[in-house]
Amino acid sequence: ACGADPAKVSFAGPGKRDGDLEAAIRGGATLNCESEGEAERARRIGDPLGRAPRMTVRVNPDFEIKGSGMR
Repeated sequence: ACGADPAKVSFAGPGKRDGDLEAAIRGGATLNCESEGEAERARRIGDPLGRAPRMTVRVNPDFEIKGSGMR
């Protein structure tokens, strides 16, 4: 509705509802998946729409990155 191209949007963060995932998949946004379960839900939602979700996978390293808030 704001005029942004959904294909240039990435959607991150925990707690995505099925409706959120469906809207992102329909629009072509990239989903930053927080878990294997979320990726499976996105795939399951995309199947009847005839769309393969665009997904990235979040990876948490097992070490601290110095100079970053990531642990």
